[in-house]
Parts: sequence; C-alpha cells; structure tokens
Amino acid sequence: MKSLQLLIISSLIILLAVDLSAQDCPDFDLVFNTQLQIDNYKANYPDCTFFDHSIHIEGDDIMDFSAFDKLKYVDGLFYIGDCNLIDSISSFNQLDSVGGRLSLTSNF
Repeated sequence: MKSLQLLIISSLIILLAVDLSAQDCPDFDLVFNTQLQIDNYKANYPDCTFFDHSIHIEGDDIMDFSAFDKLKYVDGLFYIGDCNLIDSISSFNQLDSVGGRLSLTSNF
C-alpha cells in the first residue's frame, strides 16, 4: 500500500513537471514595436512553438525576425506592419497555421 502511494505521488510530480515545462510561450497577446523587444522575446521564450494568442509586430527599426524561427502556430491575429527594414520573412518558415487573421501591410 505504501509503495502504491509513493508510485502515485511520484507520477503526479512527473506529470506536473512535464506540464510546467510545456508552458514555454507567454499567456497573453504580444506587441512588438522595436527590435530589442523581439530579441528579448527570444531570450525569454526560446522554445515557443504554439502560441495561443495574437502577435502584433510594427516598428521602423525592426530588421530581424529570427526570434520566431521555431514558431509553428499562432491562434489569434498575426499582424506585421510598417517593418520597412525587413527584406524577408523566411524566419517564419516553420509557421504552419494562423488560427485568426494573417495581415502583412506596408512592409519591405
């Protein structure tokens, strides 16, 4: 009986640890207006792949999207606008789906 309790407790601890490690994306909409904000995103969420909220990127000093190279899914709106220093969106080559609207305006 005691070994069964120990097994159940150990299993719960492992499940909680796995669940916490799977939470590798922020739990709120993201707005990026500078390259520094994008770079900080990569530092804070290096393994974010499935994002359950919206992403809004708009800024005249944004020149590099490589922070998003692992992103596969955005559930909400995904907007990129007025990023005139960008010459490619190839950093989003892992992006498979956008659950909301995809909007690219006044770029390049």
